[in-house]
Amino acid sequence: FYPALFYERDEVEGANNHYNCPIVTSYSENIKNNVEEIAREMGASKEEVAAVQAGEPRDWLLETHAICTEIYDFTPEGTKVSYDYVAKYAPVIEQQFLRGGLRLARLLNEIYD
Repeated sequence: FYPALFYERDEVEGANNHYNCPIVTSYSENIKNNVEEIAREMGASKEEVAAVQAGEPRDWLLETHAICTEIYDFTPEGTKVSYDYVAKYAPVIEQQFLRGGLRLARLLNEIYD
């Protein structure tokens, strides 16, 4: 996701560049304000987002381990990683990154809200 400008403030009257960097402002607010966009990228409903965010880090670790184990089981020893191999599993990697973003957002919101 990209940082979102959740507010703008004229810091110097008459200045034409009054953008406020959301990363400097607050990581947790930036992530919180982008959860819906992350969900849209995943094609997920609010219920699906809640399901992805449910559980604890140990549960997420076990889920990721199961995915990795399945991929390794389908990969013969000595396989050379080709473009086609990477392309085959790229959607799985992208999905895990998006899930990780949603889960991190939940944890940061719990800490900073």
